[in-house]
Amino acid sequence: MSLVNNLTELLTPAVTRAGFVLEEVTVTPVGKRRLVAVVVDCEDRNPSLDEVTVVSKEVSAILDNYTQMGEMPFTLEVTSPGIDRPLTLPRHFAKNVDRLLKVTKTDGLT
Repeated sequence: MSLVNNLTELLTPAVTRAGFVLEEVTVTPVGKRRLVAVVVDCEDRNPSLDEVTVVSKEVSAILDNYTQMGEMPFTLEVTSPGIDRPLTLPRHFAKNVDRLLKVTKTDGLT
């Protein structure tokens, strides 16, 4: 199982308990460090910065005690989906009702 899959499995319960949905976990090598990016969202609304900060502290505590991260230092980034993130799930569309969307067809035309 990959590190991303392990982290997703490890973090999902804590993120869910905090009232969020874990959208994505990525691990990217950056020089002598790794960037661990965790994207969290809410089911029916956009999370506030304060809410994301609370989840960030929980995720940080979990990763600090996770031995499979190894000795390589990492930088943690916990964020919510940006305005330019593609809407891919029904709940993404439901929480963005009344917002202007740019649709790109599968043939690449807009």
